[in-house]
Amino acid sequence: MKKLVSLILAAVLVLSLCACGGSKDNPAVGVYKATSMVEDGTDLIQMMKDLGEEFDVYLVLNADGTGRMEMEGEDPTDLKWDDKNISGGDDDDAIAYTFSNDTITLEEDGMTMTFVKLTGDELAAYQKKAA
Repeated sequence: MKKLVSLILAAVLVLSLCACGGSKDNPAVGVYKATSMVEDGTDLIQMMKDLGEEFDVYLVLNADGTGRMEMEGEDPTDLKWDDKNISGGDDDDAIAYTFSNDTITLEEDGMTMTFVKLTGDELAAYQKKAA
């Protein structure tokens, strides 16, 4: 019964996001999955896939300027964000990001992380996994 209620709630949330397209105030609001993490020319996500390992990294940006980063096997890191920067973790140093075509790119200390916004079935699967 709990699973059914969770699935119904997830479906309602997905439909409401589809209906309104997320936040009208800031199109960056949403859930993103890392598609690449490149450091010194090596894509760490692709390397893990090549080794047969799952290594999912999610970036969640809420409309209230809060958010979190979730890495497989790690505790989530709480974030703060605005139209230009994301900050959080042990040090509150802000990292500038770019947002274009539902893609967020972060660059810091020689690493470039690219996140693509989840939609439809991907978002529903994330919400089911998070529940």
